Amino acid sequence: MAKLRVRPVAESRGLNLNQLIVRLNTVRAQRGAGFVAAPTVRRYWHNTQDGRLQSKELDFISWSFLHELADTLDVPVADLLPEDAANATN
Repeated sequence: MAKLRVRPVAESRGLNLNQLIVRLNTVRAQRGAGFVAAPTVRRYWHNTQDGRLQSKELDFISWSFLHELADTLDVPVADLLPEDAANATN
């Protein structure tokens, strides 16, 4: 599976991983939704199954969670998709 672009998009908006986690959970708390654990966000940030830098590539994507990340970053979901997938949607 190609790599998601959560990290570069977040960094382009001045957010590091911890700041993204805090912002995501703040938005969720405002909606009355439950807390998202840091390892979940790390998996999407590092594109790995366990959220570590050097690990097996992410093989499952939750579209609802990807939408939440996009909403938190104030970008379209397509901005978080791999370049080739984003181009295919246009």
